[in-house]
Amino acid sequence: MHYAIIAAGEGSRLVSEGVSKPKPLVSINGVPMIERLLLIFARNRAESVSVIVNESMSEVREFLERWSTAERLQTLGIGKFRLVVKSTPSSMHSFYELSKEIDAEWVCLTTVDTIFREAEFASFVAHAEHQAGQNDGCFAVTPFIDDERPLYIETSKEHIVGFHDSGDYPMVSGGIYCLKTSKAFPVLRQCLERGEARMRNFQRALIAAGLEIEAWVFPKIMDVDHAADIAKAETFLRRKVLFVARSADYSLGGNKEADRRILELTFDWCRQLKPTVDFAMIDEGELDALSLDPFELIVGMERCSSSLAKLAEAGKRSVNSTGAIAMVAQSRSLTLANLSAAGIAVPPFSRGQANGSVVPGWVKCMRTEGKQPSDVRFVGSMAEARTVIAELEQQPDVIDIVVTRHLEGELLKAYAVVDSRGTLQFMHCFFPDAPHCHTCQSKESGLRGAEETRPSHGSKDMILTLRPLLASVAEVTGLQVLGVDLIIDGAGVPTVIDVNDWPSFSICQDEASEAIARAISVDLEAQ
Repeated sequence: MHYAIIAAGEGSRLVSEGVSKPKPLVSINGVPMIERLLLIFARNRAESVSVIVNESMSEVREFLERWSTAERLQTLGIGKFRLVVKSTPSSMHSFYELSKEIDAEWVCLTTVDTIFREAEFASFVAHAEHQAGQNDGCFAVTPFIDDERPLYIETSKEHIVGFHDSGDYPMVSGGIYCLKTSKAFPVLRQCLERGEARMRNFQRALIAAGLEIEAWVFPKIMDVDHAADIAKAETFLRRKVLFVARSADYSLGGNKEADRRILELTFDWCRQLKPTVDFAMIDEGELDALSLDPFELIVGMERCSSSLAKLAEAGKRSVNSTGAIAMVAQSRSLTLANLSAAGIAVPPFSRGQANGSVVPGWVKCMRTEGKQPSDVRFVGSMAEARTVIAELEQQPDVIDIVVTRHLEGELLKAYAVVDSRGTLQFMHCFFPDAPHCHTCQSKESGLRGAEETRPSHGSKDMILTLRPLLASVAEVTGLQVLGVDLIIDGAGVPTVIDVNDWPSFSICQDEASEAIARAISVDLEAQ
């Protein structure tokens, strides 16, 4: 895609209200508006970029000349950068001057003070490129109206059929235009030949010429016309992350306080590591009544099926992912099957029935909402297994029953944190009967920390085995914050018997919370 920026206005209203910097260099959350656009374009496959500034903007011209070095453009993947310095009577005239420099089939044009969320812009551009053969253009429209002279949009079947200075229309122009140059540029030249000015008259001319222009809705787009708009834009663009605390119904065994504390510690670490991001926290019971639209990431310990459904429907990125939570929290049989298919050692298991290969063993069930202490029971015989299974099958909230073979060995509990790149940021293992005896405590990708365990298992060999094993379990399940229960046999060989999403990290909460926050930071930086 070729991108173009009109930055040739005087910004007279900002100047009159005490803003000394030229409008293109006014910072939003520490980044000049024009640089913000250039970086967004680079992240959205900018083959080339053209910018027009007026002749009095020497400060802006010098900034762009310094910014657009060959080394930087190469690093950003921008093939060509063209700077036009010319004063024009209107934005339409500015676009005409830019058109002389544009030799691409499609162009995405915006004014320098158009403020939008990058994720929404990326979807807009991707859609415009995908529909390039079916439309002559795709324009951003928005129901958010905060303009002194809005341009109202009339649509029919998702296509724009009219531009109006007033009227009862729900959408207004967002100031972002993707256009097929072979269709749009002749209309632009004709407008100038007729002595017309202003972009809205050019847009009307496009419809009059029969161009098919699709309307693409942005929930909110705003302009920076006044000094007060700067703070509004900064608030609008601040990234927002929602933390969701687990319902007490899912914190069994006295873990309610520990579950809450690990989330609160992680929340505090995130605020330290990402001070420019807005972090909010709610209880899981409040999720149903909350709009998720402002949040780009959900960080939560939610388990309720309605909570998971709402997050899945919203399509929000989450740590842990809703699909991963649903699998490990609602189907042990599917979790074990997926681990086994990936070559990870699990005990012999059978879903919903007992046989000689899994008895003596453990009958484990999952419920639609919450757990009960009796949901994991040891059965020493086939008769006992059948009785327990039959009893569970009569309970309507039981959705999954699995029988796993009892394994001889020692129980080892492992905590792990994996970032979105698949890097193991943290690992901490211990034997429950001796929780002070850690097999490994680690932070970040360096995995520094103690490597001390029982001599009979050979600490270093077992730790070398556990690191890739936990990373593999995270990859198979899709979890980033997880707990894994293992049985270590007499030779020190581990077998995974259970996986949990976001445990309480009860004996290493300080270290784990920092690692989780760093993993979240990696996820935010990758977007």
